[in-house]
Amino acid sequence: MAGTAKPIGSAMGRYLPLQPSGPLRYDASRCRPSRTMAATKSALPSLPVKVCLLGLVLLIGSLPIAAMFWRQYADQRRLATEPHIRGSVLSYRRIKQNSRAVIEFVRQDASGSYTLCQTEVTLPGHQVEYRQTVFVVPRANSCGQPAVALVEPERR
Repeated sequence: MAGTAKPIGSAMGRYLPLQPSGPLRYDASRCRPSRTMAATKSALPSLPVKVCLLGLVLLIGSLPIAAMFWRQYADQRRLATEPHIRGSVLSYRRIKQNSRAVIEFVRQDASGSYTLCQTEVTLPGHQVEYRQTVFVVPRANSCGQPAVALVEPERR
């Protein structure tokens, strides 16, 4: 008697079919992976992916450091090759071994007019005093971020 059902629990009146009468259904809410399946299948990415991700993180993390060294190199090159002007320290404060100073200098722009500039700069490893003379190479179109030297730079 294929297709007939036998009683499982006569008190409950439930029946279990011997053969499926329709298409099989998969209920994902009741399915849980076994312990062996969870132990063999890793949720972490493979080794080449880990190496690529680590390389990407190191590359992005090193960009600020590279930019800092490039800026220092560019300032030294500007001090050695471009004409510099004299400026003076208006105020300063010491933070650990660095001096943060407000300097004042007069910049001449491309049209020939003069501009009085005041800007704050960091002088790492140097001690400055009030009204001390500094040598400045200003930017062509702004007063901000000039290259500053405490002693007169040698010209190349």
